[in-house]
Amino acid sequence: MNILLIGIMGSGKTTVGYALAESRQMAFVDLDRELENVEGRTISEIFKTDGEDAFREKESALLLKWAEQQLDNTVISTGGGIVLSEVNLQLIKKMGRTVWLDVSAEVAHQRTQHEPNRPLLNHPERAEILRVLIRRRRELYEQAEVHVQVDDKSVDKIVDEINDRLRQTAKSALRSRVLSAIGQLEGKSMRIEPSALQGSLKVPPSKSMTHRALICAALSKKPCRVSNALVSDDTLATASALKVLGTRFEGDVLDGTEIFTIGGTLSCGESGSTLRFMLPLACLGQTRNVLMGHGRLLQRPIQPLADALNQLGGHVETAEGLAPVNTTPGLSGSTCTLPGNISSQFVSGLLMALPLCPKPSQIQLEGSLESAPYVDVTLDVMAHFGVHVDVQRNEHQQMTGFSIAPQSYQPHDITVPSDWSSAAFWLVAGCIGNHKEGTSKRSGGSNGITIESIQPDRQADAAIVPILQKMGGKITIQSQSKTVRAHASDLVGIDIDVSDCPDLVPILAVAGCFAAGITRLTNAARLRLKESDRLSAMATELQKMGARIEEKPDALIIHQSALSGATLSSHNDHRIAMALSIAATNATGQSVIDNADCVAKSYPAFFNDLQVLGEKT
Repeated sequence: MNILLIGIMGSGKTTVGYALAESRQMAFVDLDRELENVEGRTISEIFKTDGEDAFREKESALLLKWAEQQLDNTVISTGGGIVLSEVNLQLIKKMGRTVWLDVSAEVAHQRTQHEPNRPLLNHPERAEILRVLIRRRRELYEQAEVHVQVDDKSVDKIVDEINDRLRQTAKSALRSRVLSAIGQLEGKSMRIEPSALQGSLKVPPSKSMTHRALICAALSKKPCRVSNALVSDDTLATASALKVLGTRFEGDVLDGTEIFTIGGTLSCGESGSTLRFMLPLACLGQTRNVLMGHGRLLQRPIQPLADALNQLGGHVETAEGLAPVNTTPGLSGSTCTLPGNISSQFVSGLLMALPLCPKPSQIQLEGSLESAPYVDVTLDVMAHFGVHVDVQRNEHQQMTGFSIAPQSYQPHDITVPSDWSSAAFWLVAGCIGNHKEGTSKRSGGSNGITIESIQPDRQADAAIVPILQKMGGKITIQSQSKTVRAHASDLVGIDIDVSDCPDLVPILAVAGCFAAGITRLTNAARLRLKESDRLSAMATELQKMGARIEEKPDALIIHQSALSGATLSSHNDHRIAMALSIAATNATGQSVIDNADCVAKSYPAFFNDLQVLGEKT
């Protein structure tokens, strides 16, 4: 994918182009400077000796040459008058995504008044000439895909705005574009062609952090700002449930002053996090509440959490261990036991609610706590809001219990970080590279994928980095720029205990198909209780593509395999859909994934980002 900058002289195309290319790790070329190198003369000299018409012809010829050479992954600063030719205008649209740097005549004049190499402006009335040129060319510039006003903005701000607009326009254009090298939504299905993914992107905010930040902000009972919250089906379900309990929302500010004063029916959608986090809160309310769900959520167990709440003074009734769940007021605090091997969300839900009970509480875990990093995230967010929990640990530093004293949440603003669960798909894609038979990853294929605005933290799925590194993946972490880059690598199979990072299993199963030898994903029994039976789903769908994969009761064993396109089922599971999409880009032949819109559960723009990373002209 190329990015072509258009705009009047003085709009900053060269300066912005350099910075934009650096931000996206792309090459940069300046059409005027390259033309001067080819001719051995300045633009002014070409104008003076050959005339404007000859200059335009030379400019057009160089642009055409680049197009014929299939120049790629490059930011191109074009000449101000490149759009005067209809042929050129159509050519730059075909070469990549166009960005108009819109500058006022006054600012353009200020920037160019001391530059002699501006032949059209060698006149005392430079400012007036600029106004005329802008007026005449505006209609042509307006055909650009992205329009950015650059007056009184720093280069960094302009670059950030361009990157944001490019992502936004990719989202809005997804359904209307013709079939790209990646795919096209057909109703609820996604058609995917093999393609090398490369480039830079920002992943969505963390889903797990957004749930916790919204809840703890509401529990502070004063206005708090939650910045960069993820907007997805699951997080909207949590926000909606908080509203039912009395929380008010205005933009990204939550006001929980009246939380628990009202109640009713809390619709949790298909969000297991919402159901498990909101059930303890519903028990703190002053009214009866019912928690509803639909789809797969109605098959996911909730009885262990209900039993724990009843031990703590709550009054919870389930539908034979499942949702819908009815609550009545009474949660007061006490001691409860809870199995640690079903869902860490049971623990997190209790931890967030119990500080508001009138009595101290104790949670005693039976067995090992799986997905412990998610509990760490919960404790971190609670601590941000001034709530402390005493954690008991065994000799192996594993959590065995929690002591929670009555206390109040303190109001604080919070910013949600980028989501490592979402980043994992792209990091695996970057390591796989363009995995076509006979293509060396070192000499061809993908140039890698960079995740912007992300850094290692306590999110469970940040484990994707050390896991891929152990598999031989080349991962570069830049702490100063907050980027993580995955380079095309020769992966090797290893044994991976996924008990603390179960959400990585679908994409790790795909990585295993492209890793030499055998990859074993173990301690994964809980994957059968997710949005789908993820062990069965990944085994079934990858086998359709030709993978040699064995499904065990609590594991997947994956042999290196050449994949072929197939008609695949997402099992209405967002992580299955995204993992299969990455597999499909590295398969031979076209794949079709049904119910692809289920990605809205955590990553609504996934296919837009997939399309951008794989776009070719």
